[in-house]
Amino acid sequence: MRINQIFLRPVEGLALSLRTFRGLQNADIKYLGELVQCTEQELLEINNFGRKSLNEIKAILADLRLSLGMRLDD
Repeated sequence: MRINQIFLRPVEGLALSLRTFRGLQNADIKYLGELVQCTEQELLEINNFGRKSLNEIKAILADLRLSLGMRLDD
C-alpha cells in the first residue's frame, strides 16, 4: 500500500474495540488520514473516550508506522 493511500483506509477496518470505534464515529472520524491528524488531547475530549481507547489507537498506529498529531501536506 502506498503511503498516501494508507490515509484513505477506513478506521472501521482497524482492529478496534467497539467502544473505541464508536468514539471515533461520534467524532466523525472515518479515515486514517483524519485520525492521525488528531492530537491525544483532541481524542480524549471525545465523549466516553478515555486513556484505554487512546492507548489502543496509539498501538494500532504504531504497528502501521503512524502516529497521532501528524501533519498531512496536500
